[in-house]
Amino acid sequence: MSDIDDDSEIYFSVKFLGRIQVVRPGGMQILTDAVQALQDPNTEMDEKMKKTKVHLFLTRSAIDILEHKTKFMLYSCTLPSVSFCAVHPTRPKILGFVARHPAADMYHCYIFQSKKFSHLLVSIIGDTFRAYKQDESLQGDRDMIVEALRHKNKVLERENAELKRRLQANGEVGYVSGIELMPQKHTEAHTYLKCINVLLKRKFLKKRLSYLCTHKFVILSIQY
Repeated sequence: MSDIDDDSEIYFSVKFLGRIQVVRPGGMQILTDAVQALQDPNTEMDEKMKKTKVHLFLTRSAIDILEHKTKFMLYSCTLPSVSFCAVHPTRPKILGFVARHPAADMYHCYIFQSKKFSHLLVSIIGDTFRAYKQDESLQGDRDMIVEALRHKNKVLERENAELKRRLQANGEVGYVSGIELMPQKHTEAHTYLKCINVLLKRKFLKKRLSYLCTHKFVILSIQY
């Protein structure tokens, strides 16, 4: 029977050998020592299981270990907590990954056995982890862009408020059908001109329209 039960879902049926606390977040020596410790009856460990069959689910955010028959959740490790994953160097059916405990400063090595797909499973876990990091990086870039745009918007709002105050003091701000024409930077001039053209076509304005372009601002004045 294949270790992959359903191609439509990303999970493997494997034997769960157990988990053991380790002293470092990764390294091949950590994996080999953990496997050896599982075979030592005198070794203290969190869980030592008799090759329990489990479903190893892989998502874009976590690795979940579910009991095969009951689907009971045994463990769930978020991808950011996973620091190492590999196949045993001399026992190709054995694989494991190291993950940080969610509530304590400690690491555990989760050890499995798969007859055919140990290398494939490790490769998929690695690809899933890289995809997660890429999504995280893109999200960080998007957050930075949004924050920069918010800051730019606040700066423009302050500049517009100051220009409005100055123009109001000089009586240079006009109103057209309840729409206030605010001074804007020259890069936005075409937008305002398009708005005026639309209003003209809808007969909200008379034909007398003049505008003054400076090197920094576009000031629109409406003559009734």
